[in-house]
Order: sequence, then C-alpha cells, then structure tokens
Amino acid sequence: DGWNDNATRSFLFGYAIPYTQTGVRVSYPFSDKLSAQLHLMNGWDEVTDNNRGKTVGFQVAYIPAPAVTLTVNGIYGPEQKEDDHDYRQVWELTALWKASGRVSLGLDALYGHEAAAVEGCEGPEQGSWPGAAAYLHTAVTRKFSINLRGEIFADRNGARTGVGQTLKEVTATPEWRIDKHVILRGDVRFDWSDGEVFRKANGYARQQLTAMVNLLLVK
Repeated sequence: DGWNDNATRSFLFGYAIPYTQTGVRVSYPFSDKLSAQLHLMNGWDEVTDNNRGKTVGFQVAYIPAPAVTLTVNGIYGPEQKEDDHDYRQVWELTALWKASGRVSLGLDALYGHEAAAVEGCEGPEQGSWPGAAAYLHTAVTRKFSINLRGEIFADRNGARTGVGQTLKEVTATPEWRIDKHVILRGDVRFDWSDGEVFRKANGYARQQLTAMVNLLLVK
C-alpha cells in the first residue's frame, strides 16, 4: 500500500543502505516482467558531495510469475570526506512471494563493504556488513492482519554502527483497518546484540524491548 508493513524500521534500512540520495535516476520498463533503473548521485545522505567522486547505483526488477517479484540492487562509490579512492558498496537481493490473497512472504539479503572504513582494521573483514531479514504478512480477517519481521545485521568491525557487534531483532505489528481511511497499528519489538549498546537508565544493556502505537490516515 505504499508504506512499511511494520511501524518501526529495520536495522538494514537504518544502517546498511543510505537514507537519502541526491542525483538523477533513469528507469526503463523492458517488458511487463522486466524493468531497470540507473542512478547517478552525490553520495549517501549527501546533498552536496564531500569529494570529487560520484556514486552510481542500479536496480533490476523481474517478475518470473504473477505472485513472485525479484529485485537486485547495487550501489558503488567513494563516500569518505575528501577521499576519492576508498569505495563503499552494497549488493542486495529482495524477493516477495504472494502465497495467497491473505499471506505474503518477503526476504531481503545484502552485503556491504567499504575500504578503510575502520581505522586500524585490515584484512577481508574490514568494513563489511552482511545482513538478512524475513517478512510475513497474514490477513486474519478482512480488517485485521499481523505483520512479522526477523533480521540479523553483522557489523563486525563497527563500520556502520560505530561498535563491533551483531544485531538481531524480531518485530510483531498487528494492524486493524478501522475504516478504508484509518488504520491503527501496534508495534512490539525485541532487539539484542552481542555488545552492550542499548541505553538504559543505569547504563547499557545487550537487549531491549520496545512497544508503540501507530495511526495512519489514508486518502
């Protein structure tokens, strides 16, 4: 419907890919089943470029069957300030399967890497961040549905979060369509890490539980 099925965002959305991209995008539908995009941009979350290099990206979407959509994304370019030589890259595959009118399953798998992203860290694991997420949407009734998400994000050397860690989370989002213009959602989420990164009143912890209520007003 044009919005995220869960009220909160995933770790992959927050850390593995850019929030914003300033540049130009060209798209072309080759057929009803195949389309592609090409991007040229200043960089990750940069309105004004911070170096002399540009970042390029692409997307290829393929629909092998009416209920299945496969999408491949890639982004590559220098992102460090006044550094045109150390490149950041992400390669991503997403798959969506509409198993029935009531159930859909999604998968998001990616690998990111940036040379010289972590000072003093060398070798094949420097600045890498693999991750994966799985999604389930099930409509219990015409007005009530449940959205589930589980994911893992391995930022082994802290290139994206600033702390060497592996993050995991599970989220449940019940959704009640009060009216065709009003949707009420809850969001219960459990996060955990192998490092003490979640702020508490008396310090930091390895896990946290959060809950929220979300109201959507739709045209």
